[in-house]
Amino acid sequence: MAILISGKTCPKCKGMDRQRIRRSFWMRFLPGSKYYICEHCNAKFLSIFELYSFYWPFGAVA
Repeated sequence: MAILISGKTCPKCKGMDRQRIRRSFWMRFLPGSKYYICEHCNAKFLSIFELYSFYWPFGAVA
């Protein structure tokens, strides 16, 4: 079950502190996508146009 929320927050803990990390090859095909790691819960999530954040809890999105 993926978690999709709107905004620039972490989908898992709703924290605002995040650090941008390197995207995987396939993520570069999504225009406006940025890959982040949350500094509170260490969840990795993909943000698209900074409007939606996508988190996959069953392993890495990469």
